[in-house]
Amino acid sequence: MSQNSMAEDEMADVIVTELQSWKKTSHRPRRLDKYRPSVYWTDKIPEDTTLSVTCPIVTPRLEELSRPKRFYSTYYNECRSTPIWPISRASLEAKATSRLKVLAHPKLRSNIWVVDPTKIQVSKAARMAEPRPRTLELAAPKTKSVTSSELFFINKPKQHPPDLTRIYHLAMPKVTSNNYVYDKPPSWIISQETKNAVPTSRILYLAKPRERIDCNEGHDPYCISMAAMKAEPSPRIYELAVPKRVTRKF
Repeated sequence: MSQNSMAEDEMADVIVTELQSWKKTSHRPRRLDKYRPSVYWTDKIPEDTTLSVTCPIVTPRLEELSRPKRFYSTYYNECRSTPIWPISRASLEAKATSRLKVLAHPKLRSNIWVVDPTKIQVSKAARMAEPRPRTLELAAPKTKSVTSSELFFINKPKQHPPDLTRIYHLAMPKVTSNNYVYDKPPSWIISQETKNAVPTSRILYLAKPRERIDCNEGHDPYCISMAAMKAEPSPRIYELAVPKRVTRKF
């Protein structure tokens, strides 16, 4: 047991020495100085460039690209190819073959496809064949069941043309009646009797505006009634009116 403990102590000492050497040789970031003002000192006062103008420098390539596109004289010259060109004598004197003439004819298309019944050939077996009952059943026309809506349209009587005189009569605008009273104009003549009329006392009373009084007008909130001043409290009210004693906690 003693030998094992000594070996463990030696191993611990070796680990500690290695850690100390690693800390000494390890890379550490350099510390910045405490006072490093970010000011660039100059030997003279810099010039004021607030009103100066910057002159741009144009490269030769930029000057070349800024020039307008040139029109070459050969573009409008007679040597330019045109859509009209001469045809050779061999092409003019060439003779088309019979096959080429057949292909040159337009294709005839008939709008109505007509079948000649005399050219249809039916075999003897097909003519002597007897259809089965199922084939006869399928060959019969299908009977469509008529619904109530279709039956209504089928049994609907034929409509007669409308009476145009009645339509014209209804299309005419409505005529204003002779007894119609138009709106009274906003300005009219007032008679002399109306101007000289004397109103009665009742009309003068009704013509006065209604006086509106506030609900709190004339109310004194500090006025105490005589009944409240002469009231005598009950023993229970005296009991509740006694202040509560509070014990102080130290």
